[in-house]
Order: sequence, then C-alpha cells, then structure tokens
Amino acid sequence: MKLVLRIAVLGIFLLSVSCSSPLGKFPQARINPEEIVDVRVHRFDKALFEIDEADFQNGLKTIQNEFKPLLEADLNDTSNINQLYEYVQDSQILSIYHKTIEVFPNAELLDPPITEAFTRYHYLFPAYALPDVYTYISDMYFEMPIIIQNSVLIVAIDLYLGKSFPLYLKLGLPYYKIKWMEPEILPVDVMKALYFQNLA
Repeated sequence: MKLVLRIAVLGIFLLSVSCSSPLGKFPQARINPEEIVDVRVHRFDKALFEIDEADFQNGLKTIQNEFKPLLEADLNDTSNINQLYEYVQDSQILSIYHKTIEVFPNAELLDPPITEAFTRYHYLFPAYALPDVYTYISDMYFEMPIIIQNSVLIVAIDLYLGKSFPLYLKLGLPYYKIKWMEPEILPVDVMKALYFQNLA
C-alpha cells in the first residue's frame, strides 16, 4: 500500500511542474472546479521590508496578526525589535530582498502553482490537512528551503531566485543545489515537503 502512495505522490510532483515544461504533456487527474483549494501565500518577506523604518515597532505590531507563525516575539521588548531591525538593515539581506522582489514581485506568481499542487494533493489525499503557506528570506539557509511545523509551511523564497543569481556561487553554495534553485521548482519542493511530512 505504501508503494502505491509513493507512486501517486510522485505523480503529483510531476503534475505540479509548470505547463511550459515537457512534463505538462502528461495526463492530469480531472478535478471539479468547485473542489479547487483556495491558497493564499503570505509574503512575510515583503511585508517586513516594507515597514516604515521611522515607525518600525508599530509597523511590526501591525503585521503581527497575519504573520504570527513567524512573528511570535514580544514586540514590546526592545531587544526583539532591535534584532529584527538589524536583520532588515543587513546589506546582504537587503540585496537578496531586492532580487526576491524582482523575481517574485507579488504573490500572484506563487499562488496559482501552489493552488494547483495543493488541489491535486487534496484530491488524492483528502484526509491530510493542508498547511498555511508563508515566505521569508533565510539568508541562504539552503539546507532547509521548506519548513513544515504543525499547520504551517514556510518557504525560504531566497533559495528560488534562479541558478544564475551570483550570490549563490559567491557564498559557496553547492552547485548540485544551485542548479535546482529555480522559481518553477518551488511548488515541486513544497509537494516534496508535504510528502515527507505525511506519507513517507
């Protein structure tokens, strides 16, 4: 039975790849439009860097409710505020953020492929709950591009900026990882993470 599940999930991975890929020619499971999963990718990376630096603490409090899984710190504690402020001021992280906005200017580029992937996953495995999806900038933490904790799935969006992004090589990331750091691989990695979380 477990082998059947593994084969089925592998099929999901293939069907999650962009239709512009040759894999898009594979037959796809028919899904009722009424059963399409509603997915919204929460862009913590963008929300955090758009906060007015002159009112940083209040800005954090404004977005805390939406991004509570990533912003659980006590925002009345100045040490927490200072740590986050230093993060958004870091020159390397700022450079990564600007590239992230160039590649993923808004969630509209992320929502459709993840919606399709989640819809097919839910169609085949309705017993498994789907997580909420958040993105953040990991500062090249390539060992963990996707993190799943409870009902939350967190994507290190800076690890999908394209294999030609010069900082990947400059920081010494392994090439076998870099070649897969493409935007279209993001939904595939999301599905792999769900597989290992629930079905492996």
